[in-house]
Amino acid sequence: MSTAKNVVAVMTGPKSPLTIEERPIPTPGPKEVLIRNKVIAVNPIDTKRWAYGFLIQSYPTILGQDVSGVVVAVGPGVTGLQPGDRVIAIADGIHTGEITHTAFQNYTVARANCTAKIPGSISFLSAATIITGVTTTAMALYDVLGVPVPDLTVKPDQVTKTGEGILIWGGASMVGSMVIQLARQAGMTVFVTASAKHHDWLRSLGADVLVDYNAPTVVSDIIAAAETARISIALAVDVISYPDTLRPSMEILLKAGGGKPLKLAHTTPWDNEVLVPEGVKTTWISGGDVWGRREDLAAWLYGEAIPAWLANGTVVPSAYQVIDGGLEGLQLAMEVLLGGKELRTS
Repeated sequence: MSTAKNVVAVMTGPKSPLTIEERPIPTPGPKEVLIRNKVIAVNPIDTKRWAYGFLIQSYPTILGQDVSGVVVAVGPGVTGLQPGDRVIAIADGIHTGEITHTAFQNYTVARANCTAKIPGSISFLSAATIITGVTTTAMALYDVLGVPVPDLTVKPDQVTKTGEGILIWGGASMVGSMVIQLARQAGMTVFVTASAKHHDWLRSLGADVLVDYNAPTVVSDIIAAAETARISIALAVDVISYPDTLRPSMEILLKAGGGKPLKLAHTTPWDNEVLVPEGVKTTWISGGDVWGRREDLAAWLYGEAIPAWLANGTVVPSAYQVIDGGLEGLQLAMEVLLGGKELRTS
């Protein structure tokens, strides 16, 4: 008889401490897989949901969407995945409302088309760092901004520049660092704002021009750099998406866009106090679209792109903080993100 248990971390009400309990091990449905979680990655969307009730339909609930682990069962209609596969997945409980489709537990049910195999050379810890970042970036570049998907056989050192530029405001964030890597892979010249202490790291990921966003001349510095390089900047991803970042992002597009259609992707709903000038198209990167409107993109991203990128070094996993305690450590993990506490970094 199996001794496996599905231990879960439950949120019983608004901002309530997580409580540990046992629930049945779920069964995957059609085109779903069941994953035995090895690592659960906590990201800012989890803390927003815990602290502010963001996108929580009812209580009690289970949070989390980023997992790495081993497939233990597959549902009807699943191809390309089988028990024993080492994988990462982004679970869609935030949209379905089903607690089996969440990460803060021992076993998670995930869509097969949002589950990717990981190479044996990549640890579960490292692989777990890329999940939300690479998914949001794929939606930003290949959906919102219309950047062509890259040739997966081309390694980072073989990419040919296209002559197109892109602005990334907030490059040192989880999403920002991933946009840098995939924009580089698309052959774009990458202009990035980030605090100076992160410049060497971001340059190693593929940033071409780096400007400290604290500098009073940040806008003019980027525009001057684009003029010197003879590169237009018609596309932008504002990872921060506050009024005081949206405005300069649009100003750069207007002054450095070279007469091309101007597109700005932002990561949170638009702030109505920010006026959008004529000629700039702004679009919110809605993560839920990867489970709905762009299931085709999800299937390519998880079925083909992520395994190839991890194998050939296109995507470099981020540094991470390890919080011990298993499921009982998740409460502290969210508080670390909310409070900016320093723990062990790897």
